[in-house]
Amino acid sequence: MNDTTVWTKDESSHVEPTEETEGKDVYTGEYGTVEVILPKKPHEHSMKLVPEKPATKEEYGVKEHWHCDGCGKDFLDKDGREEATPDRLKIGKLEKVVDKGEKAPATTLETPLDALKEAIGLTGEEVNAGENIKIILKVEDATDTVLKEDKTAVTVMLGELKNYKLGQYLDVTLLKKIGELEQKITETNAPVRIMFEVPEGLRGKSEYSVIRIHGGETTILKDLDSNPNTVTIETDKFSTYALAYLEKGDVSGDTSDDTTGDTSGDTSDGTSGDMSGNTSDGILSDNPVTGVAVSFIPIAAILSGMIVVVNRKKK
Repeated sequence: MNDTTVWTKDESSHVEPTEETEGKDVYTGEYGTVEVILPKKPHEHSMKLVPEKPATKEEYGVKEHWHCDGCGKDFLDKDGREEATPDRLKIGKLEKVVDKGEKAPATTLETPLDALKEAIGLTGEEVNAGENIKIILKVEDATDTVLKEDKTAVTVMLGELKNYKLGQYLDVTLLKKIGELEQKITETNAPVRIMFEVPEGLRGKSEYSVIRIHGGETTILKDLDSNPNTVTIETDKFSTYALAYLEKGDVSGDTSDDTTGDTSGDTSDGTSGDMSGNTSDGILSDNPVTGVAVSFIPIAAILSGMIVVVNRKKK
């Protein structure tokens, strides 16, 4: 077609190629008319970075990616070499759930989702797998299932909390569920805040505290709220817990009604005679960062002579 002595280009018939359509040139000569098709122009992407959109309980999230305004396609790289389908960009829904047993108190997992992700060590790979993710706090009455050694540990601690009684044992478990895969979490990277409603039969007490048994260690968790009908704790360990309460009229550490003389045994009001280490005001120490399970079964005899902690009165 380069021989202009034979072929003449018809400039009026020229069609410039675009990214969407082919171009065309028309040549005429003594042998007739010839159309030459010109290929489409290669697409030049106009890329824009789309930041990650975190998932929520109601909506899937979207991974960080690149979007071309020209062709309307999404890509994993800014050069447009790897196209991304919606499924490849999807981040599964993320929600926190409280699974409460029939006899367990109403419970709220108060820590926000973003903080919970950090606390349980949720990885970027897990988040970007496209599976729905649930962080589950499971709360069940443990009156009939609590281990004998845990009961003993709680009883011993009650011996140090003068006039305190037990209400109800709870088994509180933290779970991470990704798709259908469920994993139990016994310790978190940061404290998790949990609020228990005080059961009707235990309301109207003077004070409440939570005793935690984890890995053979007994710890007191201070009630962090001022609501007389709830107990709020922060914990990073999940195992057996017991809710202890002080009846109105009983003053922890007040020995005015104790019998004098022989203090080696229990007094008539059920308080421990040997109170070595107790402070005079009977206030519990600040809430350490630890785990959860709650107990509400009255104890007749209270042991003594172990760790002495101090508990703040609840207003």
